[in-house]
Amino acid sequence: MRVLCNGVWDMYHVGHANAWLQAKQTTQAAEVVVAVHDGADTAAHKGRPCVFSDEERCAMVLSCAW
Repeated sequence: MRVLCNGVWDMYHVGHANAWLQAKQTTQAAEVVVAVHDGADTAAHKGRPCVFSDEERCAMVLSCAW
């Protein structure tokens, strides 16, 4: 089973990590896939740029153990 968690993940915090942990705990066989929205698309929809670049946000997501 794959569980998709998509989001901007800007200003990374413990709530993001807990969401991924809960997704992982849905079943023992769960594979969590975290998608990071593109900064340009995010700025177009939110009307403001992200605080961190796409590369920085991806690095923050990859640093999470879950």
